[in-house]
Amino acid sequence: MGMNTTMGTIASAAPWISKLAREASSLTGLLVIVTVLVGFASWLCGDPVLDFIAAYLLAWISLLVRAFYPQPPVHWPPQWSLRRMFVAITSVSVLTATFADQAPFRLRFALSRASLERLADQIESGDSIDLPRRSGLFMVYWADSRDGRYIRLSIDRATGEFLGFVRRQSARQPRYKGNEWYSMALDERWQYFDED
Repeated sequence: MGMNTTMGTIASAAPWISKLAREASSLTGLLVIVTVLVGFASWLCGDPVLDFIAAYLLAWISLLVRAFYPQPPVHWPPQWSLRRMFVAITSVSVLTATFADQAPFRLRFALSRASLERLADQIESGDSIDLPRRSGLFMVYWADSRDGRYIRLSIDRATGEFLGFVRRQSARQPRYKGNEWYSMALDERWQYFDED
């Protein structure tokens, strides 16, 4: 009886699954999938290389879709439904925000800022802390203080090169400099820094 119910549920869901697969393989569906992946990559890490790779993948997918996906006859002016316009505008907006300003990663930092601030305060005051530890939505593996002016919180396991957050003692101080490969100001005191 239970097996028949399960099979009936699967059979009733099959049209929805095939419709979802059909929508996902459409041009707008692919745009949504890539948008989600790019946004997720940007959320997970601030390294822009992932975003550039995603941009190349988006370009290749677009070319493949154009080359092999059967295109309906072109109507002029193009017939865009409200749903397609909404999906396209939303997807392009998210991609633009991700590439232009690392918006998903900045949101992750904003949600974690209070916790990172407390951890930096503990290091600045000389308190002993146990690392690695989770601080907001980031795992901090090691931390140090450079001349008491810069607190560095590494979010990478590697100890040779620094990749993480730097907090300046005051907003009037110059930004942290090092063997810089990529740097991004997050607010008046915090920056994301990646050493080469």
